[in-house]
Amino acid sequence: MKSAANSWGNVENQTADLVFDGVKPLYDMATSAWQNYTPLPTVSPIALTEGITSSKLRIWLDRNGHYDTTGYTHTLKVGDNYYSPSGYYKSYHYLPDHVFFPYFDIDISIVNNAQVGIGIIDSSNKLHVEIPAQTFTAGDNSKLWYVTFTAGTWAYSKTTVTGKVFNTFFAKF
Repeated sequence: MKSAANSWGNVENQTADLVFDGVKPLYDMATSAWQNYTPLPTVSPIALTEGITSSKLRIWLDRNGHYDTTGYTHTLKVGDNYYSPSGYYKSYHYLPDHVFFPYFDIDISIVNNAQVGIGIIDSSNKLHVEIPAQTFTAGDNSKLWYVTFTAGTWAYSKTTVTGKVFNTFFAKF
């Protein structure tokens, strides 16, 4: 910049604007390798209505700090369909932040014996992560689904609640 009155119209030297041509490979910092560009697919999550009935169950998800920030949503993937969370509940208490668990109130007939995975989408519904599916079996809704990312591999396990949780969480669980 030429002076304290900095603006893009007041530059002395500037690198030419870089424009991706859509063909050449890009360097992926996550894998430390050059990779061909693949645009993120767009998904259309199906809204779920909150409430448990004789035909609906609740699935709880612990994101484990992965994509917890604003702008990302964890979805439940059953077959080719993605489902948005029915809601979020404050569960863990970490100072200074709290952890909100997404939950999915979904028809038993949709998930029973189905392959159920997890998708992480951004605010434009672009799919960033697809966590491999597992077969849903009776009782899986009484477990906490815990997301992990180890050695470059996404997974989730069906486990018990560990750590400090608010006592009101168990009333919802």
